[in-house]
Amino acid sequence: ETKAEIDKKFLNKLLIEDYTGVKYTVAAGGMAVFENAKQNGYINKYCDTKDSGKATEAFCNVLTGASTGVNVERLNKDIDYTRTLDKKLTLDVDFTDTATTNDEEDIIALAKHLYFPTTFDIADIEALKRDPRGHFSSRSYAAKMGVAHTSFVNLVGMKSRAPAGIPTTATATAPTPAAFGQVPVVTVRPAPATLTEDAGWAYMKAMMREFGMTPLDMNGNGSVTDAVDLTVEEQIDEMLGERPSYYAQMEVLTKKIYQSPNFYTNLYDKPVNVQRIGASLDAIALMHQRDRFESLLRREMLTAVLVEEELQIRVEDVGSSMFEAMQEPQGQN
Repeated sequence: ETKAEIDKKFLNKLLIEDYTGVKYTVAAGGMAVFENAKQNGYINKYCDTKDSGKATEAFCNVLTGASTGVNVERLNKDIDYTRTLDKKLTLDVDFTDTATTNDEEDIIALAKHLYFPTTFDIADIEALKRDPRGHFSSRSYAAKMGVAHTSFVNLVGMKSRAPAGIPTTATATAPTPAAFGQVPVVTVRPAPATLTEDAGWAYMKAMMREFGMTPLDMNGNGSVTDAVDLTVEEQIDEMLGERPSYYAQMEVLTKKIYQSPNFYTNLYDKPVNVQRIGASLDAIALMHQRDRFESLLRREMLTAVLVEEELQIRVEDVGSSMFEAMQEPQGQN
């Protein structure tokens, strides 16, 4: 959950800096630089030579673009919300490291198409000194886009892969009994090999195996041991992700566990165990309700911005009428 919050804040900061043309962003160079960078990204990563009756063949980079065998999966992902974000439970996104993944590039490209298709041109300092209202309008636009993309960046954060496990540093000393007058030998327990964050999803993946999943024969030759075939582990990783995100873990906790027959057979147990299961379900319900509450807050915020936009024209009309009335000569109706 903490990792989700960090990735959400980073992506939000990245987009806001583009809206406001912060130094060292592609938006800081003005419209020409911004458009050139966007076109290069499309040509080299997402361009499909079969689009528009193969007209795009003239400028797609056939060596590195999405139409090559290596990158064909990225074809048009800069505009495909379903493939890029919606259908995945875990995204290979981690804005806390220095490496760049395909999912990170695809998410950023999609966000810019949705919320900031082009940038403002470089401001004329002298013109702004005479009349700063243009700058105020651009800041107002950036603020509204910041609200508009809130749900998007929240989804990306929730679906970003969980962090790598960190071994516990906890140690314990255990004196070994020694004869009188001798110094006891102190042994130190080493850190366990199991990573502390791995326990949760190790349990979830074990539960997924209970659904009766079997290896898949991908090439149809009657064998499930070929390199192209999918083992049960590979199928689970493909479904949940190698390091399941907060979103994927909530999918398991709020949906998948109720699809397992073992969940119901475990209810035919000692009363104290049934009470433990009930307490767990209450905790999961609280987590789910918290997510829904935060979603409702975002919806309320978006609605407020839409209402403000609808009223803006009327506010300007009233302001203009008041200004015209103030300009009329004294005593003239």
